[in-house]
Amino acid sequence: MGVYKRAVNIKFGNYLITAADENQRNLPYGILCDFSDIDLQNVLYDGDAAEINSERLFVRNRFFEISINSASIWSPEFYMPIQRKDVHSIQMNIEFIKNQIIQVNILDGLIPLFGFLPNLINSVSSEKISDSLLNQKAYESLRKFIKAINYFDGGLLVDEFKQLTGLGIGLTPSGDDILMGLLATLIITSKAPYRNWVMSIYDKILPQIEGLTNDVSINYHKAISQGYYPERFSNLISAIITAKSFTNVQPSMQEMLKWGQTSGYEIILGIIIGFFLSIENLKESNKPFSSDNNNSLKQLIQ
Repeated sequence: MGVYKRAVNIKFGNYLITAADENQRNLPYGILCDFSDIDLQNVLYDGDAAEINSERLFVRNRFFEISINSASIWSPEFYMPIQRKDVHSIQMNIEFIKNQIIQVNILDGLIPLFGFLPNLINSVSSEKISDSLLNQKAYESLRKFIKAINYFDGGLLVDEFKQLTGLGIGLTPSGDDILMGLLATLIITSKAPYRNWVMSIYDKILPQIEGLTNDVSINYHKAISQGYYPERFSNLISAIITAKSFTNVQPSMQEMLKWGQTSGYEIILGIIIGFFLSIENLKESNKPFSSDNNNSLKQLIQ
């Protein structure tokens, strides 16, 4: 059980369920509750045991129960490695999503970066992409982060992960939202050797970001690094891979866009970048384990 002020993660077997304050739209729907008068960190503790039935969730020895309004689980070990035959439909669906978001013309958070995706994924440096220092800083860090993953540069990857962690607005900061979407996509869509490499990186970085962002984001990062994803992640990623028509992508995209003020958009930005990196890995499937990259890989995961 992981506890933060307005939500609690509860593990049931292989599944993770979030009980979330219904007023915190940035959190996954989970079990929606009214925590407005409760400081969960003073009521619940890591290691507490819980029971659940169709109406309530009970925490033993704490005289604490939660009425269930709506329930949703974090999907465990959901993997859908992409193949070459999937690439065309993935690219078409991503282009559709990107164009839909650009047309909305929202300037909050890091959403304007959608307009610079071609330059970003091709690692084109830009002295000024907008009047926003936040967008500029995020663009440069993401550009270097993408380069670090493509070239398996452990030192650069860690540095830019730290630059993006806690960056921006929202209950889960914008930079964290992008990183979570990006890394979840890589874990879900990559074949086992590359997936295990990404998860090892993620696991080793997490202790280094304590204090750089808030407890909500830390808990999200930990869950994703262990192979748990909110259903909205896995539903959208699956739709992008399998949908043969844009109308089949639309519901999952719209559901993700409801997440917080900007979080849904920024998670989608990360998902798109994650798909780009996963497709690139298909071109050189043994790249992370080649002799040229052994030193940087070992340095990162030791």
